[in-house]
Formats: sequence, C-alpha cells, structure tokens
Amino acid sequence: MLASDILIREKIVKLYDDVIGTLRNLNPLPADLRETLQEDELLERTREKRKAFSEDQCQVVVSGEISAGKSSLLNQLIGTDILPTSLLESRSLPCHLQYSAEKRAKLIDSTGNVIDDINYDESDETKKRLKRIIEGTEPVPNLAYVDIFLNESSLKGNVMLVDTPGIKEEDTDDNEHLFNHLRKASAFLYIIKSDSAGGTHKLFKIQERVKQLTLDGDMQLNPDSILYVCNRWDQVDESEDQRVFEEIRSRIRRNGIEVKEGQLLKLSVKKERKRRLKGKTHTALYLVFKDKLQQLMGRAIKNRYHKECIWLHKALRSLISIVNLYHSSLQKSLQERTALQREFQEDVTSLKKAADTPKMKYCRKVMRIYTILSLKLHDHLRTKETCSDIIRKCKSEMTQKLSDPNIVSLKDIEKASNETLQQLINEEITKWRENNQVDNACAQIEKEVLGSYRRLEQSLEQRLMNSGRKCSLGSAQVPTNADSNVQTGSNKDDRLFTKSEKVALVLTLTVGLPIAVTASVFLVPVGVAKILSEKHTNWKTMSDFRKNIDQRLSELLQGLYESEAFTKDRFYEGFEKNHIRLFNQWIIDQYEKFVIEIDRISAILEQLTKKIDIDVGNNSAVELFLKQVVQFQSDCLSINNEVQQL
Repeated sequence: MLASDILIREKIVKLYDDVIGTLRNLNPLPADLRETLQEDELLERTREKRKAFSEDQCQVVVSGEISAGKSSLLNQLIGTDILPTSLLESRSLPCHLQYSAEKRAKLIDSTGNVIDDINYDESDETKKRLKRIIEGTEPVPNLAYVDIFLNESSLKGNVMLVDTPGIKEEDTDDNEHLFNHLRKASAFLYIIKSDSAGGTHKLFKIQERVKQLTLDGDMQLNPDSILYVCNRWDQVDESEDQRVFEEIRSRIRRNGIEVKEGQLLKLSVKKERKRRLKGKTHTALYLVFKDKLQQLMGRAIKNRYHKECIWLHKALRSLISIVNLYHSSLQKSLQERTALQREFQEDVTSLKKAADTPKMKYCRKVMRIYTILSLKLHDHLRTKETCSDIIRKCKSEMTQKLSDPNIVSLKDIEKASNETLQQLINEEITKWRENNQVDNACAQIEKEVLGSYRRLEQSLEQRLMNSGRKCSLGSAQVPTNADSNVQTGSNKDDRLFTKSEKVALVLTLTVGLPIAVTASVFLVPVGVAKILSEKHTNWKTMSDFRKNIDQRLSELLQGLYESEAFTKDRFYEGFEKNHIRLFNQWIIDQYEKFVIEIDRISAILEQLTKKIDIDVGNNSAVELFLKQVVQFQSDCLSINNEVQQL
C-alpha cells in the first residue's frame, strides 16, 4: 500500500501543478473570458488546496477520557515511551508523531513557526525533558504543539498520529485542540476505559461538534474512519466479557452514534507493553487492533485522496462549464459573422452588377434619342421651306449690307454672306431646338436613372439596417449647368444646342477665304473650300452678285450643306461630343457615387473580416484550453479509479 500511496500522491500533486500552470497562463484566451476566470478565483483556490494537500498529512487523531490510555497506546504503536503518561489530569499539549530518518522534535507556536528544534536520542534525560515540555512542567512560551519525528516504519506513508489532551466535561482549550484537529482528521481513535465504560457519555459532545463542523463545511471525517478502543480489558472478568462489551456498545449507541461491526475493539495496552518489554509476542487482541488500525489508516488515505479527486473534478467541471458556455457563444458569433460576411460579399457583387445596369441601359437610350435628333436636325436644315427662309432672310440682310461703303469687293461680299448665313443657321438651330425641346430630351431618362439608383440606395440602406448598421445615404442629384459645363481650355462656352449659344469659329481655308461654320463641332474640310472657290470664280462682278443674289446665296448654302461638315455623321458627332458625353459623364458620376456607398459595405466587410480572424484565433485558443482542461478532468477520474483500487 505504501508504494501505491506515494505514487498516487505524486500524481495528484502533479495534476494540481498542471492545472495551476494552465490557469496561470490565460493570456492566449479572449480578455472577457480571462476576466471571468480571474473573477472566479479558481487559481487561488487551487493553489490553496495544492498547498494544503502537499503539506498536510493523513492525520489519525487519538482522543478519549483523561487517563484512558491514549498516550500509552501511541507509545506502544511506535515502540518507544516518548509520550508522557499519567493517571492524573495534567495539562499536556497535542503531539504530532511523524516519520523521519532522523529523530528530533520541533516546538511549534500558534502561528506555525518553529520555536526550537531538538535532536534527541534514546537516553532517559532527553526523553524526560521532552516529556516535561509536553506535560507543561517545563514551560515554553507561546508553545502550541510538538512535532515528534521518529524512525518508525509504521509511520511511513504520509501518516501522522495526533495525541490530544483528554476530553473534559467543560469546554476548555484542550477540548478545542481536539476539535481543531478533527477538522483535518482522516481517521479518529477514541479510547474508552473498559472497567467503568468511562468516556462514552463524552462522545455525545464530540458528535454534536462534529455535526456542526460538517454543516459548516469544516469537516472531512468519514464515520467509517472511526475506531472505538476499549482499553484496560485485562481488568474485565472473563465471565463478564461479553456483557461488558455489549454494555459499552449500548452506551455509545444511546448517544446516537452508530457502531458498525469491527468498529468497537478490546485491548489492554498495559499488558501489551509488558509483553513488548519482555520480548514476547503480542496477544490476539492487539494483532486484531493493529490490523483494524492499518485498515483504518488505509481507508483514511483512500478517503483523503478520493476527496482531493472529487474537489478537483468539481472544480474542473465548473471550469469546463464556464468555458463551454463561452465557447458556444463564440462559435455562434463566429457563425453569424461568417454568414454576414458571406451575405455582404454577395451584396457587394450583386449591387455593383445592379449599378452597372442603369449605366449601360440608359446610355444606350440617350444615344438612340440623340441619333434621331441629329437626323431630324440634318433633314430640317435641308427642307425647301427652311432653305428658302434662310435665303430670304439672308437676301434681305445682304441687300442692306451691299449699301455699306465698306463692302467694295467680291471678297467683302462673300465674307458678309457667310457671316449672315452663319447667324441665320444658328438662329434656325436655336429655334428648332426650342420647338423640339432638345434641352429636355433626356429629362424622363434622368428621372428613371435617379429612380433606379434611389431604389438601389434603399436596398443598400435596408441591408445595412438589417445588419444592425443603419446608414444615412444621400440621394443622387440631377447635374446643374455648372456641373455639366465642359471646359475646353478657353473662356468660351462650347456646349452644343444650349440656349443663347453663339458659336462662330472662323477657319482659314487654303484659298484664304474665311468661311463661317454653323457650329463649333462642324469643321469645313479643304475639299469644300475648293468647291466654294470654284463657285466664286463664276461671280464675275459685284453687279452680277446683286443681279443673281438668290442664286448666289442658294449656291453658297447648298455648297455648305454638301460639305463633310454637314453630313449626318458630323451632326451626330456634334451631339455625341456634347449631350451624349455629358449625359454619359453624369450617369457615370451617379454610378460612382453609388459605388462609394457600396464601398461602405466593403469597409464593414473589411472590419467584419478582421473580427472573424480574431474570433477564429480566439476559438482556437479556447478549444485548446478546453481540451487541456477536459484532459485534466479525465486524468482526475483515472487517479480516482486507482484510489478506489487501494
């Protein structure tokens, strides 16, 4: 049993150390879990339990009535008369008998400090002095108890025999010594005077105190770990043997104490001492007593180890419960955040795809609208009615200008005609633009675009609100003139077909004749200049121009319309350069504004990803910690199984 005892004790101490080491290193765990575990103070309680277990021994407390033979029995057990004995009441101190290779005695005060350390031998003088100290006849200030170390094999195996003063009727310090030792007792020997059944009535006082200590949680003594020894059995007549034995058992039971078979023993310490001194073998009663005592001590050790395992198991179970609860919450949070991350990723993808739809859809619509408008304008300027009106107005103005003294050559006439035609064409374009509401051609589309993006914004806002992050989103705005103005590097306003537009870019042709163009985007190529030059050669004199002014103006206008600057493609290019590009830029601006809002989800997604990474790390740390604690609990159960096999 001794080897198993030492091995199991070492395993329990190691398990305590492993648990303490794990509880000390909580840094890998999340801060809130660390705080919870630190508030639980399990580390401090485990340290205290480990210290108490490693320092305290399996105490077998011996008590009884005064002069019942307690000290004599202990002297007999250890094989030497080290403890003082007396038939009279004396003020003796508690003595702790422990194993050591070296014989010595330590005098301990009430705080646990050593007053004196005495090495002693078997000489009568040393023993007498030690007995005087224990009896109190040689006073030692502040002395509370005496630790006596003996090289006695029966004390091996973490066992301590505790000799307490005889219990008294009244409450005294000696009685308190007994009760204080019972708090830590693993086994209890109560010595009874057989010749008078002395001390049985005092068991009631002990029992009441033990019940109170048990209720207060200060008692670990098991009722099965108690032996009642009837000493002085040699003074009982053989004929009265059974009657006296039953009477003593009956008296104990009358005090409300259950006495099981084998718990009440007969013994004569005086007789056994004489036989020991004469070198004779022990009696059967003593052998039975020693056997029962060994069983009792074995049970005491077993119960002590079992209680340690039970405490550790409960502490670990409580720890596992706390960590499991946190782990479940952490996993739930991780799952929710992962699902939210996946949802956000899908939202970003779907919203960006949805945002592309208005951009592509409405840009195509605008292109179709302005393609039709450019064709209509092209055809309108070439209608007979429009051309006649332009020529009529130009003739009227040129008739007045021909009387201008500054016009003295055909070159002057051509310049004046071109300027007048430009002015009239621009006026016609402005008039046509107003009549066909060109400025508002895309108003409905703009509303549709804003409606589409507003619906997307509402969808985005709802998704953010559903995730617990309500966002205030700004609505898209229709671009103002200031927003849509295209800067060309000059101070001119180059927007095509806008109110009060006055565009007059003068191009220098190869023939050196300035030709007025109807719009900034309509450029007259070299080929057209040659055609006009050829027509100019037919204008032989100024009088010829005046005489054939209608024809000359018609030729000039027709030549201009037939140039590349006034083709359908060039008209569309004019619209494309201004209106279509402006609209495309505006819708791209709306798209980019919405993408900025989508990026808010991306920012949340980035934060969420960081939190998920932290959660994953925390989850791994908690799982590792939980695995260690569960292993400790398994080790505890394994050790307890070994204890049960003792």
